[in-house]
Amino acid sequence: MCEELIRQNQAACDILQLQDSLSSEIDSNASIKLSHGSISNKIMSNANFAPACNHLMVFNQVCKRTIARTGEPLSKSTVKIHRCQYSYVYLLSPLRSVNIEKCHDTKIFLGPVETVVNMIACENVEVCAVTRKININTCRSCTFYLFTETRPVLIGSNENLKFAPYNTSYPTLVEDMTVVGLTISHNFWNEPLILGSDSSCSEKTWGELDSEAFFRLCIPFEMEGETKACPFKLPKKYEDALKRKEEALDDWHKMVSEAKLTRDQKKQLQSLVQNRFQDWLKDTGNHQLLESLTLQK
Repeated sequence: MCEELIRQNQAACDILQLQDSLSSEIDSNASIKLSHGSISNKIMSNANFAPACNHLMVFNQVCKRTIARTGEPLSKSTVKIHRCQYSYVYLLSPLRSVNIEKCHDTKIFLGPVETVVNMIACENVEVCAVTRKININTCRSCTFYLFTETRPVLIGSNENLKFAPYNTSYPTLVEDMTVVGLTISHNFWNEPLILGSDSSCSEKTWGELDSEAFFRLCIPFEMEGETKACPFKLPKKYEDALKRKEEALDDWHKMVSEAKLTRDQKKQLQSLVQNRFQDWLKDTGNHQLLESLTLQK
């Protein structure tokens, strides 16, 4: 239990440091901020010559990068994310539709999607989205944090899909929902419709994400806007799980505060926390995810 509290405490510190380093890097005019060099050949758009209703943006073969984009020309575009891997993708604008194809080991955060999210042949991908509809075709070991107005449709041979309610926000989320005509209504996140060969073995196809594995997702950027928190109510089991984690972290801070440590003892404790956390990152492979989010100076 103590090690878990140490990891949670250090994770919270790292998230705050990451937010500070990245918040100044996001551009409200849709500039791209990356962790390594230029990848202009990996991102294509027809926004310079196509009418606004036909804007298309393609992210192709992005590897070990962090991409954050908002504003024009992304707004109301059709987006294709193709063969991306080991990356973080933040598209924080209202979108027309999104196709995610043949990606793996990637986390994708989408602004509200007016029509549909299509996900095809992906593995170990996390998607966090507000959408009118989502279709999932032949994917494996993927996790979805969703608000969707219709039932998710599972097509083909899917395996080990995990579903959870949408649990993050960014400052213009509610405004962007209004732009695409989405309202806060019933969320069908855990009521998938299975079509095709998987219809007789749903227990192997999908399940709800375990509440102990449920954490509040963080979008590590500062933006202007009115939305201060997730506008959707969480199911009780997930709300209770978040509350337990927050209470455990508060208990840890209280215990350290009441211990009345000397300056040297505080330094020793901080060193121990950092070493244990680094060991945990290496053991789980999560150090690669943090490194991909670190901007190179």
